[in-house]
Amino acid sequence: MNNEDYLKFYNLILTTINQYNIRDCFQLIKILRPKPELQYFVKLGYNGELMTQTIVRIVRNLAIDELIVAKSQPMAFLGTNYIIQGLTTKGHNYLAVINEPKAWRKVKQALHDEGIPLTPQSASRFMTKLFF
Repeated sequence: MNNEDYLKFYNLILTTINQYNIRDCFQLIKILRPKPELQYFVKLGYNGELMTQTIVRIVRNLAIDELIVAKSQPMAFLGTNYIIQGLTTKGHNYLAVINEPKAWRKVKQALHDEGIPLTPQSASRFMTKLFF
């Protein structure tokens, strides 16, 4: 998965967690399954177990990036589930920027101008510099 596709998936998961008040990875997967946006990733080959692993990995990364509060919970058949407590202030700020097209374009352009790849981490750092 390239950086652009990963960022789309990352943003979709963060938006879904916020919009549906998601409490764990099982609920997240159940809510994501029928979403048309997910079909893009299915066409890329992310289905079944690979889809589940990718979603869990992105939830872990959202927690590491401090956009959500989540606690890991080992599970025999899933590997690790995450109990999600919600978005952090940083997570809400990140969502505010990606949902404002003019601000999001500004972040992407600033990264491009600096020659920095567009990743969730680089976008978050530039958002802090530009807006907060």
